[in-house]
Amino acid sequence: MREVQEEIARSLRDAAIGYGTAGLALLEGRNGIGVNRQAAIGNLAIAVELLLKCWIANTHLLLLFRDLPLQVKCALTAPEAIPSVARLAPHVVDLRSCAFRTVEFREAVGLVPLLSPELARRLGAHLKFLVESRNTCVHSALPSFRGYEVQRAAFVYLYLFKYLQQHEPDLLRYCRLGDEEADNAFLARFEEERIARVHRAIEAAQTEAKKVEIPNSMSVDSWEW
Repeated sequence: MREVQEEIARSLRDAAIGYGTAGLALLEGRNGIGVNRQAAIGNLAIAVELLLKCWIANTHLLLLFRDLPLQVKCALTAPEAIPSVARLAPHVVDLRSCAFRTVEFREAVGLVPLLSPELARRLGAHLKFLVESRNTCVHSALPSFRGYEVQRAAFVYLYLFKYLQQHEPDLLRYCRLGDEEADNAFLARFEEERIARVHRAIEAAQTEAKKVEIPNSMSVDSWEW
C-alpha cells in the first residue's frame, strides 16, 4: 500500500505544480499569456488544494478519501494485519484510478492545524480566503479582484510549496518552480507589505483613539460620577 500511497501523492503533486505554474503565468503575464486575475486566483487556489491533498496523502492516505469501503480502510490503517491471500487488487485499482471521492478543499484546510499548527497560524486567514474564492472563480464571472487578493493567492501557493520542500523533502524532491530568485523576492516583499499594513492599521487606530473625548463625568442609574 505504501507504493500506492506514494503514487497518488506524486500525481497530486504534479497536478498542483501544473496549476500553480499556470496561475503564476496568468498573474504576471509570463510566457506571452495575458494577465487575468480571476483565472490566476482560480488556478492558484486549485494548486493549493492539490498541494494540501498530496501532503495529506503522503502523511496518511486514509485521511484523503471519503466513504472508503471497510476493506480498504483496514488495509490503510493496519496493512500488517491483512493476510497476504486477501484480495485487495480491485481496491488498489480503484485507489489508483481515483474511483473514490476525496475530501473537499475546506476539509483539507481543516486538517492543516493537525499537520502543522505553525503553518495554520501563518496561512489560516489566507487559506480561508482561497476556499471562499475558489468556487466563485471557476463557476462565476466576477467584476474584478484587487491586486492584493491575487498576491495573497500567489503567496499561499509559494509559501506552502517551500514549506513542504523543507519539511517533506521526499514529497517535493527534484521539484523546482520557474524562477526561484523572483519567487523568494516576492515572498519577502509580501511579508514587508503585510508588516507595513499592520503598522498603518495600528497608527490609524491610535489616531482615532486620540479623537475620542473622555467625559468629565458619567451617569450610572441616574447617579452622576
